[in-house]
Amino acid sequence: MHTPGASHAAVSTFASIGRGSIIGPYAALSPDSRIGQHVTVSSYTAIAHDVEIADWVEIGAHCLIAGNVHIGTSARVHPAQSSPPNLA
Repeated sequence: MHTPGASHAAVSTFASIGRGSIIGPYAALSPDSRIGQHVTVSSYTAIAHDVEIADWVEIGAHCLIAGNVHIGTSARVHPAQSSPPNLA
């Protein structure tokens, strides 16, 4: 899997990233975060612990996704947003 920018991202060894997903530079994925297939996590975005992001989700730059959040299929999180629990 080629993930552009991943060499500058901080990805926990306990995080999972689905096929075709892109992790932007300086993004951070915490332990037990689960990223679905074909997801875009833009630069400077932080994904906290125990987050589940379904397939085909787009997360803009400079977002903070708090712990224990589920983001449903094909959702969009606009740049510079913080997450309430369970976006669908």
